[in-house]
Amino acid sequence: MELNEVLQKIGLNKYEIKTYSALCCYDILTAVKISKLSKVPSSKIYEVLDSLIRKGFVKIEPGKPKRYLAVSIQQVLKNLSNEKLNEANELEKLSKKFKPIKPKKELDLWLVKGKKECIKALENCIENSEKFVDGFAFEGIAMSKKRPAIKQAIKRGVKIRFIVSDKMKRNAEMLKNAGTEVRLISQKDFEPFRAGVVDNKLGLISTAGYVEDVAIIFIKHPELIQFVSGQFNYWWKKSKCV
Repeated sequence: MELNEVLQKIGLNKYEIKTYSALCCYDILTAVKISKLSKVPSSKIYEVLDSLIRKGFVKIEPGKPKRYLAVSIQQVLKNLSNEKLNEANELEKLSKKFKPIKPKKELDLWLVKGKKECIKALENCIENSEKFVDGFAFEGIAMSKKRPAIKQAIKRGVKIRFIVSDKMKRNAEMLKNAGTEVRLISQKDFEPFRAGVVDNKLGLISTAGYVEDVAIIFIKHPELIQFVSGQFNYWWKKSKCV
């Protein structure tokens, strides 16, 4: 491997490489002479030499004018290796002072509040779904600005089903036109609560109505998800196709 390649790999910049390479070809040189030989501008040469001294590549000989000499590349690499080894040992000592940090368990339940936030959360559920989405009375998602999320999910192969109140036939038609399976349920027989399941990994239960202070509880507890899923499938069988 060429010297310049080694120096570049170590992290020296263009001027530092030129300066050090020039010094390696001679015994002891003044800054003025180094500048001429390396073609590093005289306005930069002292700054570059100071940097190389700090990094251990160059030594300075006292006197007037000051003269500089290169530390052999073998010695430089050995010094760098020792420094890295010392750093590694220090890091190992520090690591032993800390107890293992256990990650916090993910919450089984969390709450989203507000109409805008809840609608966005429902849309995210559909966008991130992989297999299916079942929803009780979430017909608000059928509004035109949300339908692209439904269509994209269906294109991915996601099966989407909604149970909608028979008082919301217009929304049911919109959902059907978006490609979902929709069934109507009579509020005389059952007042549907707003709930849903996504991929059997996430459940959600909402307060009634899409008012400004609506709230949705998101659930990751398997037994609660199973309960919501069971309710959906029970009423799906009892509801009517659109």
